[in-house]
Amino acid sequence: MWNNIIVCAAFGTMLIVVLCLPKPDLAVVRKLAVTGDANAQTCLGRRYADGTGGADEDKMESARWFHRAAEQGNPDAQYRLGLCYFKGEGVVRDAVEAYKWLLLAAISGDKAAGGEYNEMSKVMTVDQIAEAQDRAKKWQLDKAQSRTVKIRSRSTT
Repeated sequence: MWNNIIVCAAFGTMLIVVLCLPKPDLAVVRKLAVTGDANAQTCLGRRYADGTGGADEDKMESARWFHRAAEQGNPDAQYRLGLCYFKGEGVVRDAVEAYKWLLLAAISGDKAAGGEYNEMSKVMTVDQIAEAQDRAKKWQLDKAQSRTVKIRSRSTT
């Protein structure tokens, strides 16, 4: 995603083009991730998962960054966090939590996640699937409520 991206943004009549040649330095990605940028958090998680881009392989650190981005609704991070839970990489293996994150990613349009959670459902009990679906629904409701609170607090200031 970060490699060889051309980003174009139009401001009035001026067109600004930024070309990102090599992958950004780990420190740059980390700085963006710490500020809450979900795409940078996902990128950092991928680097720790694979031990690439200047990061040592660290599955726990990878899962931590995926979790931060997934909580913000980043579908790629939700998918990758689901796989972490499914495989037990960086987190305790948990099929229900894996299914929840894969389902949320699929709802957000991640096609790979849809295939993964469909495969998982073949080896899970009906109760486990129902629990995962309940968790996903609760996550969505909590997210919607937090957005409503933010909108209300902005309109009262």
